[in-house]
Amino acid sequence: MRPVPGFALLAAALALIAGDASAGGYRCLGGARLLPDGHCSDGSIAIYEATPLTPERPADRSPSPPGPDRRVAPRPASLASLYGAWSTVVPGAVWQSPSAIPGWSTLHISPGALAGLLVIYPDGRYVWNAYGGKRGQWRRSGDPEFPILLDDRAERRIWKVGPNIRQAGRIYIVESNGYFYYEGRRAH
Repeated sequence: MRPVPGFALLAAALALIAGDASAGGYRCLGGARLLPDGHCSDGSIAIYEATPLTPERPADRSPSPPGPDRRVAPRPASLASLYGAWSTVVPGAVWQSPSAIPGWSTLHISPGALAGLLVIYPDGRYVWNAYGGKRGQWRRSGDPEFPILLDDRAERRIWKVGPNIRQAGRIYIVESNGYFYYEGRRAH
């Protein structure tokens, strides 16, 4: 294939796209016609209209008979595996909300932030350098998923600490109501 300069490249790309009837095509508004170089005859910008796609569904939608439950319960974390220093972060998030324009949504992206070092000592103490620093006592929870409870007297919260069973060397720190959480990884 030979190199194609400037507008000729755009025209070639438009021809490839417009030539595929399944993908849609470009058109001009107000009666203007689409020129071979991709512009409209009245100088306006060509609009691309995609052909709506319909999902293909398999002919047989009958459910398969249930098989044996192969899920494996997570191994309870040992308290000793949670002792030590952890670099904590508020994880990033992506969500949508309704827009002021009917039929549109607004996409919000939050990148996350560093939250400080959490040190859990075997003697029942902890220090967490998040938001000005917290220190206090921790206790056993009796919950195998979150075996440690951090008593945060500064914010009057209880934080549950447990391993991330999908990634070794990582933890979750979840507020007792479940609305706020942090992630941690072993500090080096």
